[in-house]
Order: sequence, then structure tokens, then C-alpha cells
Amino acid sequence: MVRMNTKLLLGLMCFAMSTAYTSSGIGIVPGAQDGNIYSFTFTGQTTTPATMIFSGFSRPDCVGFSPDGATAYVTDFQTSNGLIYRFPTAGPYTATTLTTTIHDPIDLVISNDGQTAYVTGDQGFYYFPTSGPYTATTLTPSNQTPDRFCGIAIDSTGTLYTTNFKGQGVYVVTTDLTNNTYDASSIASLSMLYISSVAVSSDGYLYLGAGNGPESGNVYRVPLNDLNATPTLVATGTLTYIDGVSISADGTTGFVGSLNNGVYTFTTDSLPSAYQLTNVGVTTLLSLGIITINIPPTPTPTPPPPVIPLGGLSGNNLAFAEYINNYAPQDASYFVAAALDGTLAQALESAAPTRNAFSLYTASNNLFYLTTNLSNHLHNGSRHRRTGQTQIAAASTQEVWNSEELLASNEPDDRLVSRLCQQKMKRGEKSEEKKNSIWFEAIGALAYQKAQHQTPGFDPITGGGILAFDGKTSKYVRVGAGAAYLYTHIHEDQGAGHSNINQEDLFVYASWENKHVYLDGSVLGGLFQINQVRDIKMSGFEFKSTSKPHGWQLLPHLELGYHYTWPEGIELTINPFIMVDWANAWQKSFKEKGSGPFNAEQKSHHSSLLRSEASLRMYETVFFDSWDLIFQEKAGYVNVHSSRTGNVNAFLVGSPGSFTVTTLTGNQNLGVAEFAMIFAPHTYGYYPTSTLFYQGEFGSKYQSHQVALELAWNF
Repeated sequence: MVRMNTKLLLGLMCFAMSTAYTSSGIGIVPGAQDGNIYSFTFTGQTTTPATMIFSGFSRPDCVGFSPDGATAYVTDFQTSNGLIYRFPTAGPYTATTLTTTIHDPIDLVISNDGQTAYVTGDQGFYYFPTSGPYTATTLTPSNQTPDRFCGIAIDSTGTLYTTNFKGQGVYVVTTDLTNNTYDASSIASLSMLYISSVAVSSDGYLYLGAGNGPESGNVYRVPLNDLNATPTLVATGTLTYIDGVSISADGTTGFVGSLNNGVYTFTTDSLPSAYQLTNVGVTTLLSLGIITINIPPTPTPTPPPPVIPLGGLSGNNLAFAEYINNYAPQDASYFVAAALDGTLAQALESAAPTRNAFSLYTASNNLFYLTTNLSNHLHNGSRHRRTGQTQIAAASTQEVWNSEELLASNEPDDRLVSRLCQQKMKRGEKSEEKKNSIWFEAIGALAYQKAQHQTPGFDPITGGGILAFDGKTSKYVRVGAGAAYLYTHIHEDQGAGHSNINQEDLFVYASWENKHVYLDGSVLGGLFQINQVRDIKMSGFEFKSTSKPHGWQLLPHLELGYHYTWPEGIELTINPFIMVDWANAWQKSFKEKGSGPFNAEQKSHHSSLLRSEASLRMYETVFFDSWDLIFQEKAGYVNVHSSRTGNVNAFLVGSPGSFTVTTLTGNQNLGVAEFAMIFAPHTYGYYPTSTLFYQGEFGSKYQSHQVALELAWNF
């Protein structure tokens, strides 16, 4: 009977594209009958004809490899001085002869650390250090052992597996090199098989080549984590004896050698598999060793990760693309389809978090609605107090009311006082000034911002209300305080997303006036909460990113104006004024959530909008017996200057670095127009002064429309 065994050491250096892997490597074939050693290359199951690399040996038997696959060891059976040869697997093929004092070495395996060689021989079980001296030490059995070891293999934990020469069974071997002993335990499920060769695969199986008995020529396997499981038939065919078995590094291809029959392959993904004869061309082999290393004739380089092409990009799109290429290259593949179909710019615009600036910009703009309403309250609802009623209160006698001197006065306010007093005297009313006021105002607004800076347009719709109280503290001063709430929904064009904003504010205000000049001031502060959704759409992908930013706001307001009245016929008043509002917002840092790769984390920051207005109001009053009707018109110019309100400084969640994108950064130059009607009853109490007004702001990129209804109870 021919004594057969093999050792397989598998080292993987595979070229990978996507998730497909193919092992490429070298096969070493010892020609036991002709004394030569051969080499062939393979890729998967495709092999090249073998080339002789050594000749003139006595009887090269079995092959083992170092853990890195760089060195091959071949035993030379039928040499009583125990010759073992060592040479580099990739050449040059110059062999080093190791004298190990082993009688007729059969098979060997190298430990996982590469420091120790374990050898089965005709007369025992041995080991020696691979770095020398090459004097083998005999290991003494400490229990029942097979009559002689033959094949040997090692797994990733360092456990050894051996076969019984000329006998049945497979054994698990543990060694104690300190005491130079070993234990061998039979694997129960394999005890009746005549196994000539063993190999361990990288995917966790022990492969067994049958060399005798009824199973001769078959290959079996058992899982390493359940060695007592029933062995599975892996490959079968016309072979009558398996001399060596090896498995490729990816676990998909097996190689077997059979004396005078040649080298065959089989697959492990369809069981059992049939053997296929390769074109190696060596039939004098005794055993077979396969090592998988990356030696393709023309190596294919691993392609670099995809990057976003920057040609033709600018502004925010360029900044975002550069960030992904530098800090998040794993996300660049999402833009491949868009780059191919010409929609790369739109894909970058959709994926970038620039649109998160819309909500904060809108929340700051909303504060201007409140200050506009406050300004209108001080001038529209209480305008009579600023003219006739103040002077009427100063007139203490009916004689003053009928004064011909007042009627003949060149001062318009004096003539107005006389005429108003005469009307009150006819109605039998007392000339008492109402110093206090509680007022409520319902607000509705609609705005539109056109697309700019590679971001879509958007439409904020706002509703809310104001509740406040004020009163005169002196002849010239009125002070007050109030609270306001606003809710805003923002719709973004192109289906880019939406936002909802809640704002709660408190404010205090004061007004000073003399006969013609007034100065109003207020301070408003409060909180805002935003719930925003970005819909990200690009070729082949759709994602949603959601976030809930919040923060607080502060707005100081100042208005300076002049008013003059002509009481002839219908009372006419002109009111030129200038007004300045400075809306400041402090937004906390926040992190987006969503299933896609473009969730951004934005840092906290401060931003502001500075609104300046220069306008002219005009009032016309029509007097009736029980109420007065006042018409008010306004026209003027508004400038809104943005400071960092449109800035987004962020980074993608899970990626380093940062990037800045900007929108809404330019000044807004707007024309403003307003129309109001005030219904002022002559009898106070349950009848409020009612004001209905509309204001519109118009620019090349932005416009807004605001309506409000105010009810003021004076007492």
C-alpha cells in the first residue's frame, strides 16, 4: 500500500471587486515516484500546466507552508536521516536542506506563530524549531494512540488533527512541549473511516480524503465546532485513492491528488460534487499542497473609491462635493448615477443641508410682523389721543370750546380742538381722556422667497396673535407690555421639504410725544422651536432627514416720526417716520435623524436681520355723530440686511471635518405699502376701537403680505 498524506496551509491575498472573491495561488506537487517537485498556478478551478522546480530528491512526500505562505516545506520519505527541504514559494527556487534526525518523515505542519514544525514520521511524532537548530524532539504519548500517525493539519486555534497510517480514524492532538508529551483523542464519528489526508478550511471545516476501505476516493467534511457530527460527502468520482486534499482560501474550490491519476478539482457549494481533471500534468505525485497567494499573471489594481467630479460645480455644490470627497468618500457612490445622467448639481443641492437655514431666517422675519403691528397700534388705534383728545382734556370750560380765538387760530390743532369740542358739546359728552387700553390683535401673513444660491424657493404661512396693555404715565409718555404667539408652516418648492415653527414672545414698549414729534421704542424677546424635514431626491435614491432645532430671540425696536394735521373739512394728517428693527437669534446645535447617509449635525450659532424703514403715513378722518372713520395709507422703502442668518456650518453625522454653505445672504431692498381702516366709537366701554389693516412688501426676490385685525378697549 502506498503511504499517503498531505498538509494544507491557506493564506489569503485576494483581489476583490464588490462582494465576489476568487482565490489565486500556487500548487506544490511532490513527485514521489520520480524524485521531482513541481509547481503550478491556479485561479479558482482553472490551472496551468505544472513546471518542475526541483529534481533529484529521494522521495518527496508531503508539503507544508509557513503562516504567511512565503515558505514551503517538503518531507523526503525513505530517508533515515530525516531530510526536509525548505524553499520560497514564489522563487527563486533554491532549496535549503534541514536535517531533523526524524526517521522517514511523512507529513508536517507549521504552528500558527511560525515558530514550530510538527512532523509525523515512520517511527513517531516530533517537533523542531523552524529557526533551528534542526534537531527534532520526540513527543511521548500520554494515552492510547494510533499505531502510527500519517497526515496532519492545524486550525486557527492551534489544534492539531492527524490520521492513522494503514488504519481507521481521525484524532485530535494536544501537545505539552514543556514535558515533551501529547494526547490523542479519537473523533467518534470518524473512527470507522480509512482517512489518508486531512485539511482545515478557512470557513471552519475539517476536510478528509479517504485512502482505503469502501469510502476510498471520497472526500468528506465535518464542522470544526461539532466534530462528532455525521460527516458530509463533499466530492466523489472514479478515483480509488486520495493521497492529498487541499481547499482554496475562499473555501469554494477543493484540490485532490491521486497517485498515477493526477490532480483533480471539486466545488464545495453544491454537494456532493464530481471531480474534474486539471491540466497540471503530473501523475507521479505522492501528495499535494495548495497555497493561495496573489500571483495573477497581470494583477488588476484595486480601483480607487469613487469621487464626485468637481468640473462645472460652484458655490454650495462645490463646497459640499469637496467635503464628501475629502471626509466622506463612502457616500460619493450615491452621486454616480446623477453624474452619469447630468443631474449632479441637482443631487448635491438636494443632499446638502443648506435648506435648514430657511426656518431660522423665517423665524427672524416673523418678528417684524409683531413690531409692525405694535407701531400701527400706537399710531392708528390711539391717534385721537395724539391730537384732539389730548387738547380737549386740557380745555376745562365750555367757553374754551366755543372760543372764537381758537377758531381763528393759525394753528391747525387749535382749530381742530374747537371743532371737536363743539361736536362733543352737542352730544352732551364730557371731555374726559381715556388713558388706558387693552388690545388684542389677530395676525395672518403669507410670504414668498424666490430660489437663490442653489436652494429652492419657499413659502412661509404665518398665523398668531398679540395681547397687550398700555397706559399713560404722564402727559407725554405711554408705556405697555404684552405677549405674542406665532405659528408658521414653510413649504419648500420642488418637493424639497417643509418646516413648522412655534414662537412665544414677551415685549415691553414706551412712547413719548409732544405736539408734533414722537419717539417709540420696544424690546421683544422669546423662544422658538422648529420641526423641519428635508426630502432628499437624486437619481436612484430618496431619503428623509429630520431635525428639531430650538433657541431664543431678541429684537430691539425704535421709531422716530413727525405728524401734522389739517382740520379743514375731512381731517388730514401726515406722518413721515423712520423705523429700525434688529432681530437676533441664537440657535442651539442640533443633529438630523433619518435612514439616509446625508444626516447633518449643525453647530450652534448667532445670526441677525437688520430691518430699516423710511415711510410716509397719511390719515383722513370722517366724523359721524356716534363714531369716526379713519383711513390710513403708507408708502415707503425697506432694507433688510442679513448677518449669518443664511449660514449653515455643519458636518455629516459620523464623518470628520466640516463645511459651510450659505443662502439668503444678500440685502433685500423692498417697497412697502399699507392700507388701514379704523372704526373709533365715541362711546367707550363695551365698544372697542377696531382696526383692519394690510401691509405688503415687494422686492425682486421676496414679497410678503400681512393682514391684521385689532380690537382695543380704552378706559
